[in-house]
Amino acid sequence: MTGEEEESAPWAAIPADHALALRAIVAAHFNETPRTITNAFGHRSVSYTVRMSSATVVIRMNSDPRAFSFTAENIDAMRHLDLPVPQVLAVDVGQTLVPRSRKSLYI
Repeated sequence: MTGEEEESAPWAAIPADHALALRAIVAAHFNETPRTITNAFGHRSVSYTVRMSSATVVIRMNSDPRAFSFTAENIDAMRHLDLPVPQVLAVDVGQTLVPRSRKSLYI
């Protein structure tokens, strides 16, 4: 396998608009290329596990911008109750990170 094929391999089974959004998120927040991307589950709301050399994150997407509109606030409220919750790195319900993607993003 060539270097180019290895770089494109993680994106092979991912819909094009999702791949665009995932690339933008990883580049903006981690400045690196994912080693592996796994689509664990989802229909309207999909979750991807993205493994990089520096971190492993879960990126969630939904075509309805309202789907994650209160996720960050809810997680923060649960954290204040000392419940174990993930760290929210970014939320893009306004679709500014990936314009026209029709996906709200939460990682």
